[in-house]
Amino acid sequence: MSYSDFLDLWIEKDCKISCKPSTIQGYEKKMRLYIKPELGSYRLKTITKNTLQDFVVKMYNDGFSRNTISSVKGILTKSFDFALDRHYIVSTPATKLVIPIKMQPKKETRSKPHVYISQDMINKIFERFPEGHPSHIPLMIGYHTGLRLAEIFALTWNDIDFDNYTLTVARQVQWQAVQRSKEEKQRTNGTSESNGYWYFSEPKYSSYRTIEIDDILYDALLKAVSYTHLRAHETRG
Repeated sequence: MSYSDFLDLWIEKDCKISCKPSTIQGYEKKMRLYIKPELGSYRLKTITKNTLQDFVVKMYNDGFSRNTISSVKGILTKSFDFALDRHYIVSTPATKLVIPIKMQPKKETRSKPHVYISQDMINKIFERFPEGHPSHIPLMIGYHTGLRLAEIFALTWNDIDFDNYTLTVARQVQWQAVQRSKEEKQRTNGTSESNGYWYFSEPKYSSYRTIEIDDILYDALLKAVSYTHLRAHETRG
């Protein structure tokens, strides 16, 4: 079996059981772009530690970032662990692979330019989505805390500690694409035609954390929760 074919088998038999869809997408992208072109044609049993270490060093010399190399190294380690566990190989070559740190890469390390939003643009965004707009609070949270979008939209009022001026990230939202029958769509009273659903999962990289919030965000959240409670009271009344 080629390593390319084995990676597809690993995704199907292991990752789809234990990994989030977004994680699988990340794996498949790195396999397609980096691993399969260099290692995919090798027979699984012929790959040695030297082969993998040379591949890691080549990525380093080609200017890939340490994060990218570390992610690829993780895929190598996990896939060969699976091969060992299922007795496709008698020992794994993906042990103690080293990412260079002291040698000078042959090419300058790749990096994306930092992108920031100017204060003038921020002002225009909040003019477009003012207080009371459904997007205002999510934008305020993102601007004042730097949370990921999936984390912002997974917050509940219970995650806000108004006494201590903190916000706790305990989950994120993820999209699961599935085929839905006509009957299933009708059960949503015509409000959703999407082939999929949103669900809660643990934060990315298991980054559970509690962070402080500033006075501006605190006031915005306090006003929003007060309005929410008022509307709920009026509805019950």
